[in-house]
Amino acid sequence: MNSKIVTSFVAAGVLLIVVIILLLVWRDLNPLLGAIVGASLGWAAGILLAPYDEEKRRFERLSKNVAAFLGGYAVAKIDRVFDLLLDKSGGIPRVLDSSLQHAFWIALVCFIVTAVTVFVARTYE
Repeated sequence: MNSKIVTSFVAAGVLLIVVIILLLVWRDLNPLLGAIVGASLGWAAGILLAPYDEEKRRFERLSKNVAAFLGGYAVAKIDRVFDLLLDKSGGIPRVLDSSLQHAFWIALVCFIVTAVTVFVARTYE
C-alpha cells in the first residue's frame, strides 16, 4: 500500500479520535452538527479536487454553474451573516459564544481532514 495513503489515513484517524473526544467532553449538539456539515462538505470538496477521468467533464460544467450561483448568493448575503454574528441580544456578540466557536472549529477541522483524505485516496490509489 502507498505510504502517502497510509500516512493520510493514520493522521485522519488520530484527528477523528480527537474530534470524538472533544464532542464527548462538550456534550453540545452544535459542534456535532458542525462536524457532520464539515465532513460532508469536505467529502464533496475532495471529490471535486480529484475527480476520476469520467467525472472530469461533468464536474467542469457543473462547477462553473455552481460557482457563479454561490458566488452571487454569498456576496448578496454576507452583510446579513455579519449582522447575525455581531448580534448582542444575548449580552455578548454571537461570534464570542463558545458553542458557536466550537462548532466552527470542529467543522473546519472535519472539512480539511475529510477533503485531504478523500483527495489523497482518489489521487494515489
